[in-house]
Amino acid sequence: MFDAIINALGQEWGLGDKARPFVQMLLARLSDPQHGGFAGFVQRLRTGGMGNALDAWVASPHTAVPVSAPDLERAIGDPDLVPDMASRFGIDRSKVLAALGYAIPAIVSLLARDGMAPASLPAEAEAFIGNRGAWVAGAGAAAPQVAAVREPARSRLPWIAAGVIALLTIGYCTTQKRSEPVET
Repeated sequence: MFDAIINALGQEWGLGDKARPFVQMLLARLSDPQHGGFAGFVQRLRTGGMGNALDAWVASPHTAVPVSAPDLERAIGDPDLVPDMASRFGIDRSKVLAALGYAIPAIVSLLARDGMAPASLPAEAEAFIGNRGAWVAGAGAAAPQVAAVREPARSRLPWIAAGVIALLTIGYCTTQKRSEPVET
C-alpha cells in the first residue's frame, strides 16, 4: 500500500532502508488514539492553518501544495515527532522535515476516499504499522541504543570470523608433524 512512498523516501530523500520504518512510525504517530487518531491529526492540520493544503491533497494525489517546514511542524501538533524521528533514525532534523513534507501529503492523498480524508486508518494501514507501541512517544528511547549496538557488531563480524579462521589455521599448522626427508 505504501510502497511508492517508501521508495521515494528511500531514493529521493536518501532514507534508504530507514524509509519503511520511517513511514510506519509516522503512521503510528499521526493516528495515535491518545491524540484523537487519524481524524484528530486531520483536524490539527485544519486548525493549524493547513486546511487548503489538506483539501488539495485529498482532492488529487498529484496536487503539489508547497508547505513550509515550520508551518508543517506546527500543524502536525506533535512537538516530539520531528526530534523523535531524527533521534530514532539518526538523521538531521531538516531531513526529517523535508521527508515529512513529502510523506504527509502523499499518505493523506493515498488514504483519501471520495474526496474525504478518513477518520481512521484502514485495516491494511494498521497492519502495516505493526507494533504501534514501538512507535509511540517515549517508546523509541531504547531503539537507537539497540541499533547502535547491533550496527557495529554486524560490521565487525567479518573481521572476527577472519581472525578466528586465521587462529585455527595457525593452530592446525603448528600441531602437524612435519615429515623430514631422511638422509642416506
